Amino acid sequence: MGDEVGRTTAWYYCLRHRTVEPEGVCKATDRLGPYPDPDAAAHALETFREREERLEAEDRQWAEGAGAESDTGPVRGGDTGPVRGSGPAAG
Repeated sequence: MGDEVGRTTAWYYCLRHRTVEPEGVCKATDRLGPYPDPDAAAHALETFREREERLEAEDRQWAEGAGAESDTGPVRGGDTGPVRGSGPAAG
């Protein structure tokens, strides 16, 4: 993200310092973002929690409705097992 003069305008939430920071202050592994403004970065943990709750609810719905197996075989991270004709004994 940048403005008309090329300066970075991205904002991040630093997990280490628990503060909102502009780009380049802390390591990428310690921050969430980028966010378009400081206010959005300040709500990063709330946004993260909401997203995780939504994804967990979707996973529960999937597990209850679709199941782990379908007519076409395992789906969504299911164990497909060994592939025929592969491995050291193949040939």
